[in-house]
Amino acid sequence: MTHIMTHSNTSMPIPASMASTAFAMARIPTLLSQPGARHAVGKALQVHARSGRVIVVADPAMQQHGYLAEITTALQAKGYDAITSVIPAAEPKEHAINDIIALARNDGGNDNDLPVAYVGVGGGSALDIVKIVAASAGVPVAHYEAAKHPFPLRRAALLAIPSTSGTGAEATRTAVYTNAEGDKTWAWDNALLPDSIILDPEITVGLPAGLTAATGLDAFVHAFEAATNRFATEVTSSFCLQAIRLVRDNLAQATRDGNDIAARSALQLAACYAGVGITNAQTAIAHNIGHALGSLVPVHHGRAVAIALGLTMAWSIATAPASFEPATAAFFGTETGGLDDLNSAYRAWMDSVGVPLTLADTGLSTVALPDLVKKMTNPHNTPMLKSNHRMPDDRELNTIAQSVLNLA
Repeated sequence: MTHIMTHSNTSMPIPASMASTAFAMARIPTLLSQPGARHAVGKALQVHARSGRVIVVADPAMQQHGYLAEITTALQAKGYDAITSVIPAAEPKEHAINDIIALARNDGGNDNDLPVAYVGVGGGSALDIVKIVAASAGVPVAHYEAAKHPFPLRRAALLAIPSTSGTGAEATRTAVYTNAEGDKTWAWDNALLPDSIILDPEITVGLPAGLTAATGLDAFVHAFEAATNRFATEVTSSFCLQAIRLVRDNLAQATRDGNDIAARSALQLAACYAGVGITNAQTAIAHNIGHALGSLVPVHHGRAVAIALGLTMAWSIATAPASFEPATAAFFGTETGGLDDLNSAYRAWMDSVGVPLTLADTGLSTVALPDLVKKMTNPHNTPMLKSNHRMPDDRELNTIAQSVLNLA
């Protein structure tokens, strides 16, 4: 099945309990979802530029499985000069981003030789890197850290082809990376939002079950937090509630049978819809904890935020239960369950897809409580605390941080 979405497609149901009257919403990139859609990348770019230099940023798996070569061939067939850069197999680091910024500027080439387009192929790391590079105008990423300075208006086209179904980076105006000090930080600007998205479930088939589960839970947490925090709106929550349903209905099947294209396609759509949610309504405390953990120990981001949600869900619900009712209904679907059952049901579901509520294998036992609290209250992370419906005081923050450390 082919899914094509334009900027005005918001056909999902709007819960009556979210009837706000004032909000702003970012544009939604043009979206093509279809098995084999990667072969249409050249055609997709022709609405932006007919020819010229294109920088393609990909992660190693896309090169190893031959998808990078296929995408390069598809670009060349339409007359583009494709320059590829394969990023390190790790979450984005400041130095790696700056290296590709230099490549994109052609080592000092004149403005007439600048790329006409950028294409990101891979997981969230590849997409976040290409977004920053495309918008940076040759300036090192530290200049834009934590919205310190705005990005200039982007002149080149930006196209995202995700190979995982978790970050939703293809639909967000945020990019996450590790700075020179080792802190997980972010950049934010409208210039980081891609122009077009290509969802091809075929390139997600090789993702192992463990990564399928972790990335799928990342998409779920994005959707859940964006639908339940203080910035949720009826329009953006409609995308999030659909994402919750899609992940809940398809994640177990995708982990059991990685070749199930229908399940893979559903998870890709879920991640994309959740990306629309978080770029408009932000995340919350689970991501605050996840980012703090990612700065201290080697743990997959999706696993970290999923575990953090399991630890904080009941605490967050306690002071704003009505805000969690639509997401709860989406989670249970036709099953019986309500707010009182949600936390235990969520934990059981996590465990059933192979992501138990433990961090014993991460080296977390070496982390001291003050160090985790310091990361959670880092200025880069506090916006995620403030968006939560329940804002922890100092005592609660220490209690939450200790509950995380107890999982070591």
